[in-house]
Amino acid sequence: MRPHRWGGIVLALLLGMGCALGEGRGLVMAHALLARSDPPANAVLPTPPAAVTLWFTEPIAPQDSYAQLFDAQGRPVQTAPSHPGPTADSLVLPLPATLPPGTYTVQWVTVSTLDGHQTGGLVAFTVGSAPVVPAPPPPAPSGPPIWLAAVARGLRAIGLAGLLGILLSWALIRRAVEQAAAADRLAQRVWRAATVAWLLALSGTGLVVLAQALTGRHRFGPAAVWQALVATQAGQLLGLALLALAGAGVGLWLRRGWIVEGGAGLAALVQAAMSHAAAQPVGAPVAVLADLVHLVAASCWVGGVIVVSLTLGTLRALSDRPRVVAAVQRGSALFLGSVVALVLTGLYATWLDVGTPDGLTTAYGQTLAVKLGLVVLMLALAALHRWVALPRLAEGPHWFARTLVLEAALGLGVLAVTGLLVSLPPARSVVEARAGRVAVTLAGEHGQVYLTIEPGMAGPNRYTADVAVPGAANPATQVLLRVAPRDLATSEQEVALMPLGGQRFSAVGSQLSLAGTWELELIVRRPGMTDWRAVGQVTIGTTPPPAPWTAPRPGWLVWLVGAGVVLGGVVSIVGGLRWRAVVPAASQRQRLSVGSGSPRR
Repeated sequence: MRPHRWGGIVLALLLGMGCALGEGRGLVMAHALLARSDPPANAVLPTPPAAVTLWFTEPIAPQDSYAQLFDAQGRPVQTAPSHPGPTADSLVLPLPATLPPGTYTVQWVTVSTLDGHQTGGLVAFTVGSAPVVPAPPPPAPSGPPIWLAAVARGLRAIGLAGLLGILLSWALIRRAVEQAAAADRLAQRVWRAATVAWLLALSGTGLVVLAQALTGRHRFGPAAVWQALVATQAGQLLGLALLALAGAGVGLWLRRGWIVEGGAGLAALVQAAMSHAAAQPVGAPVAVLADLVHLVAASCWVGGVIVVSLTLGTLRALSDRPRVVAAVQRGSALFLGSVVALVLTGLYATWLDVGTPDGLTTAYGQTLAVKLGLVVLMLALAALHRWVALPRLAEGPHWFARTLVLEAALGLGVLAVTGLLVSLPPARSVVEARAGRVAVTLAGEHGQVYLTIEPGMAGPNRYTADVAVPGAANPATQVLLRVAPRDLATSEQEVALMPLGGQRFSAVGSQLSLAGTWELELIVRRPGMTDWRAVGQVTIGTTPPPAPWTAPRPGWLVWLVGAGVVLGGVVSIVGGLRWRAVVPAASQRQRLSVGSGSPRR
């Protein structure tokens, strides 16, 4: 790739930054979760309200979002259809003026207009009578399985990072090896690796579109796919990413690196613009740019490791060893700059999306912990390569080539976990939503159940169990919850949780009638398998629990820290890209050939 052809990359960067700055919170990879309702959940009202208004954490797609009313027996109540509310993130369900006294449940389903994720839930309220235990309504249609979204986004992340990073790294180290005897064979291998990455990116993006088409109330087919591409901002961005990848494919066919990098850069920037960062209530533009720098840094690290590994495996002649040393030195500088950028932007994203130790107990926090564990292993290998293997590289690759392959494999694992991470709601939003409910994780053999109790006080409560147990997805699975007060000699009570779709079960009951500590036992009865059991405890008070503490995010601090992180990350990556190792002179090559030392810069 010639210097003047970096224009394609620069153009893609400018387009992506303009998109991030121009849209603000409009590009988001989060979930439209319920923020509040009027009347509030579990409210007791003397007269029926004119309507139930629901507000969500993200704008919702009106054609796929709806609410329905059910009575205490779980039967549907005839109402006017729900419709969009006064804001883009609200939904209104009109109620009949002659609504009889009783307890009612509003079942809502939303599809985010920004990312296409489908979510659902229930809101109960009582009119003109004492609250009763309502039967759960029939399960609402569920969206695509999370594994499909995770696999799709994982493939897309791996492919885009590889396509962007491989050719960027090759442009950096090609000058050092272009005179080698096997330079042409190495170039062929690099281009083949870039082609594989392109296929992964294209297939991953296509699967994301497929997952979008499985969301909502439309029957799957060509019309649903088209609707997924045009009805939401996320779909329109996915269409742009597909066009960008098509352009990258043309560049691969023509062997024009600047076209490939321009298309890959634009597709990668679309992914960055659909990250959790854009959901920030303040400082969204700078958070999106920080996420963009994080993506580019990860691409340079993983792609650079792949290219250096190919170089070590291809250039084996003794006369090429000085060039290999120079190439690895250039790659090492890029790795170092990328690591600095990753640490800066990663800490910033963790502050924004987790913000509290309680966030580590969420699915997002646990997945992030797995990702960080893989990154730590990568850093350990990178340090071993930088300060142990590189100084001895002139003597021969030895074990360096094998461990470098392991570092590349870990990098691909990090990107695969990222696919799952972006499919989950941020930990901070989950933690903040815990106000007014109690949550407990019940762990047993080969699985666990995340149980929430709302409003988490003595009296009527809704029990919701997310069951991560093998076999729980069977439609005939039954979930039972048994409760007993720890300090009172009373018999235990049992409530059966009804399926809500997927592996979520729920019921409403007044079993937790006293304040204090209760013993819990949850039983999952699976057809053809032994019962899965787990026990735990929960403390119930006379009032709902307050929201857990989260680290504050003053707007000015988000902007200030974000700007510093973006600047520091860009400087680190550019510094790594601009560093140049010098191919040793003839006399120095001769010393290297007998293993006397490594080349000087």
